[in-house]
Amino acid sequence: MQIIDKKDKRILACLERNGRAPLGEVARASGLSKPGAAKRIARLESDGIISGYLTHVSFRTLTLFNFRLYLKFEGAPAGFEREVADWLKKQGCVRWLCLCQGEYDLIARTMVHDLYEFRQFEQALMARFGKNIGKRVFSANINDAYHNCTHLTGNEGNSSVPEKEYAGKAVALTDADLKVLFNLFENCRQSAREIAKKAGMQPDAVLYHIKKLEREGVITKYSVKIDRGKMGYSTMKALFWLRQASPQDLLRLRKYCEMHPKVSFYGEIIGQWDMEVDFDVQSNAEAHEILSEMRAKFAGLIHDFSVLNLIEENEVNFVAGLMEKKE
Repeated sequence: MQIIDKKDKRILACLERNGRAPLGEVARASGLSKPGAAKRIARLESDGIISGYLTHVSFRTLTLFNFRLYLKFEGAPAGFEREVADWLKKQGCVRWLCLCQGEYDLIARTMVHDLYEFRQFEQALMARFGKNIGKRVFSANINDAYHNCTHLTGNEGNSSVPEKEYAGKAVALTDADLKVLFNLFENCRQSAREIAKKAGMQPDAVLYHIKKLEREGVITKYSVKIDRGKMGYSTMKALFWLRQASPQDLLRLRKYCEMHPKVSFYGEIIGQWDMEVDFDVQSNAEAHEILSEMRAKFAGLIHDFSVLNLIEENEVNFVAGLMEKKE
C-alpha cells in the first residue's frame, strides 16, 4: 500500500476537480513551487497512484445509448476471461469493461446508436464465446455520476455532471473534432501542442476544437483516475432491486449516494436491477457495514441487492469506433 502525504492529497484533489488544471494552479493548491508540483505528479504517476487522466463525455449529445452486459462464464478454460476481455477491447462500441467476482465474471459497458447495433455486437460475442457463457444479462443506464475520491482527497460532492435528459440538438462531430476528442480521451492532460503533433493539426486549431466540444456540452469535465488499490482500497459494486419508488424516494437515495464519502459511482438503470452503486472499501467487514447502514436507512425502498467485487477495470477509447464509422 502506497503512503501519500497532505501535499500529495492536495495535488490529487486539484487534478480531480480539473484534470487539465495548469501546473501553476496545481502548485498553488498544494503549496508547492511549479518544479516541486511537477516532481510530485511524476512520482504519483510512476508509483501508479495516478493511473490516467479522464475526459468525461455526455454521450447523449452524440445520441449514444449506454447499455451494459453482464456475463457469467461456464466450463471455461484457463485464460478465457482474458481472451474475452481482449476481444471486447477491440470492439468499437465498448467503452469500459471489468473482470469481477460474484454472480458475474465480467461487465462490459457499450455505447451504441440503437438496439440494432447492440444486438449485432451481442450476436458477434455469442458466436465467438457463447459455448462458455452460461448467463448474460443486459441493462440500460438512465443516468450516472462519477464521484470525487472524498475519503482520500477531501473533495466533497459529485465530481462530474450527472447525465440528464439532453434537450439540445444532437452534436455532429467533424473529423477534426474526433481527432481531438480521441487524444483527450487517451489522456486529457496532454497539451494542445502534443495533441496537434499526434493529430496532424495546428495547436490553435486544437484549442478551438477543445473549446467547441466544451461549449456544445460534449465534454463535461476532466479529472484524474486514482488507483484505489495502490491506496489499500478495493471497489465493491452493489446492484439494487427497489420497491415501487416515488420520485422523492429516488431523489433521497440519489442524494445519499452523492454525499457518501466511499461512493465512487452510481447509476440508475432499466433492466435486471434499478440502481448500481460502487463503493471503495478496505475490507469485507467495511462493505457489510456500509450495506447494512444503507438497507436500514432505505428499508422501505431497497428490496434486495447483489454484490460484485471489481477485480480489474479497463477504460476503452470508444472514439476510435466513432472514427471508423465516419470513414
